[in-house]
Amino acid sequence: AGERGRGEEQVPEEVPGWDELSKRGRDYNIDLVPKLNLSSGSLVQALLKSGVGRYLEFMPLLATYIHQDGALRKVPMSKGEIFQAKSLTPQEKRLLMKFMQRCLASSGVSEAQAGSWGVAGV
Repeated sequence: AGERGRGEEQVPEEVPGWDELSKRGRDYNIDLVPKLNLSSGSLVQALLKSGVGRYLEFMPLLATYIHQDGALRKVPMSKGEIFQAKSLTPQEKRLLMKFMQRCLASSGVSEAQAGSWGVAGV
């Protein structure tokens, strides 16, 4: 691989697919520390009122993954996904459902309003 910018490690040329990935470096982003803001939160409202929102892209959270046992696993974000998840025991599924229902009840949002319990719904 050629010379890289400051702070970037040299990748051995024998890494398969590196040339293709480096050509498409701006086509993807892996954020190791995602920043979430509630759509109705004060930060988002301040950004919109200040006009800075015109230069930003606001996107709903579509999925969250965790690294577990050497693999990436999707975190369930809906009632259906919770019950289909093979990584959760039946007891964990019940506890997670109770937790989500309590969170919704304390926020004043009904299950129907929350939809898939995604960021866009709450």
